[in-house]
Amino acid sequence: MLAPALDGLLLSGCAVLRNPVQREGLDADARALLRGAGVTPAQLDCRMLGDTRDGECSLSLPPSAAGALSRHLKHEAIPADASSSSLSLLVQLKGPGCAGALSNPLERHGIEGRPDSLRLPKGAFEFLVLSFDPRSQRACLQVSYAYG
Repeated sequence: MLAPALDGLLLSGCAVLRNPVQREGLDADARALLRGAGVTPAQLDCRMLGDTRDGECSLSLPPSAAGALSRHLKHEAIPADASSSSLSLLVQLKGPGCAGALSNPLERHGIEGRPDSLRLPKGAFEFLVLSFDPRSQRACLQVSYAYG
């Protein structure tokens, strides 16, 4: 009877320890993706979302860097009012994340389906959404690691 309780305690403790390790990996992966586009953010703050494969990074970017990143990753624009777009639905499903701290209207671009542009040294992102506030030059990257 005590064993299941200990298992639950140990598992929840592992989740607490695992997130900082995952955050370091996400930070490195986000920097590698940005570097590939010739973008070096002045500030990058990444975090994993619970025990999911999802993560997000807040960063500062000038408009030229946001445009360079979108072109490099072959992002498509995500219209604010288009609920039929699969990327729009994805943003609605995942929630605003760090983009909620940005002021509207936002420029949103994204790519999904584990494309070559989202390949990483060890794995890939399933999708990446870039939300950008040109007035504050603040951005939010929302990603999900692909299985396998």
